[in-house]
Amino acid sequence: MVGTDLRLAEWSCGRGSRAGCTIKDCARHARHYRRPMLYMVIERFKEGSAPEIYRRFREKGRMMPEGLEYISSWIDLSFKTCWQVMQTEDFALFDKWTTNWRDLVDFEIVPVRTSVEAVEIMRSKA
Repeated sequence: MVGTDLRLAEWSCGRGSRAGCTIKDCARHARHYRRPMLYMVIERFKEGSAPEIYRRFREKGRMMPEGLEYISSWIDLSFKTCWQVMQTEDFALFDKWTTNWRDLVDFEIVPVRTSVEAVEIMRSKA
């Protein structure tokens, strides 16, 4: 658990230890490699918070720090969960961004790769 409501999947760094990570694929160490990584941000809206989330968004925008890039998002039909794809070289920027929204949203942040990248990785292992 990072911060109060921010979670990074434990498997992103060799199940919590540096021993198992590969720097170029590790979310926690991406800033050392200086390679942008993709993340799936799962936002779970707190009960009844959707109207306030959209009001704040209209008034203030995403409130993201420089270096954190929004790519796209999808929201379920009941306005309870939002899935966003974002990109950054520095995972610490998520903490700065989520601070602006933690009163309304619980976050889970998962490092992901494209299907094309997955195919290339699996091809080299076959």
